[in-house]
Amino acid sequence: MKYRLMIKTHTITGLKYLCVTTRENFHRYSGSGVEWKKHLIQHGRKWTTELLFESNDIEEFSKVCINRSIEYDIVNSARWANSIVENGGGEYPVDDNGNKILRQSKKIFSSREEMEEFCRTAKWFECSVCGARMTENAFIGFRKHRKCKERPGFKMIPWNRNNSF
Repeated sequence: MKYRLMIKTHTITGLKYLCVTTRENFHRYSGSGVEWKKHLIQHGRKWTTELLFESNDIEEFSKVCINRSIEYDIVNSARWANSIVENGGGEYPVDDNGNKILRQSKKIFSSREEMEEFCRTAKWFECSVCGARMTENAFIGFRKHRKCKERPGFKMIPWNRNNSF
């Protein structure tokens, strides 16, 4: 499978978006970022695509994606629509040495056991509309539930994991 890292640039406003895809026809891929999608709806679906890098090796690809994200400062710059660092879409992002970084929300774990322990002891909540479950830190702002928030009866209900790990 070939992974492709691209910069999408809106032809009218100049807003940029760093994204990845495995599609053969990568020019037609519109991107999946929330802010980028809102921008396309508001200003029209017109963009150019610049292919930055492609590889079959997901670990190498992830390194390049993270490095480019930092180089372009895509999260902090108003010129970019990205809200998180692009990690290449791999199972886990990798650090500079190619080691996997395990994350849950913004917390970084040094091992899978540490991540599982966090999941066991964290406060969990469940969406009353769609049933999605997440830790307390993950649902701050309910970003994943913007559609659910608009429905009557929406609330995040405390949920007991019942030692499911």
